[in-house]
Amino acid sequence: MKHRNVYLLFALLGLFLFLGMLLSILHYGDSLPVDHTVSRLVSSWRVKSWNRWVIALTHLNGMKESLFFSALLLLLFLYRKWYDDAKFYLLAFAGSIVLFAVVKSFVTRARPQMQVIDVSGYAFPSGHSTMSISMAMALYFIFVRKIDSASGRILLLAVMLAWPLMIGASRIYLNVHWFSDVLGGFGLGLFWVMLLKLCCHGQKEEFPSTR
Repeated sequence: MKHRNVYLLFALLGLFLFLGMLLSILHYGDSLPVDHTVSRLVSSWRVKSWNRWVIALTHLNGMKESLFFSALLLLLFLYRKWYDDAKFYLLAFAGSIVLFAVVKSFVTRARPQMQVIDVSGYAFPSGHSTMSISMAMALYFIFVRKIDSASGRILLLAVMLAWPLMIGASRIYLNVHWFSDVLGGFGLGLFWVMLLKLCCHGQKEEFPSTR
């Protein structure tokens, strides 16, 4: 029950973050003050020699790359006969794609101007951010139950939090998304995975312990 309450809390936090960004965008449109403040700051920090590395990083969580990586993971889960884990990951990954695609089609927000790379489609929410946090949190829940040491669990959590943060930052750095697009994607992905966790995944001990 304790863990279910934590999942519920994070599901609500994700939902509030997503709805907060969505309502702000619907009210302010492309003139959301925080977006332009962050965009100006990032523009002043951008270093041309870094661009190719950031582009390579952001492409690691592109649609094709994410599909390929997810297919390999599902094959591994099926080979190891982790059928519940395979179902959970597939729902987390596929559901995140459906969710952000549907929201994009309704909100139809334009992307920022002066992009570092040419990206088409609507901006809100960031698909990379939604997918990255959904994949990372799903993998955390799957593998944390298979790690015995507290330090291993903490390291796993750190990696699974760092990855979507780097992907989200890369989208802002490349000026293909507004700051609120990334936050909205994080909120949507977090809400979806926590909702799945509440509904259909095992309830073994799944949080790092210092004991």
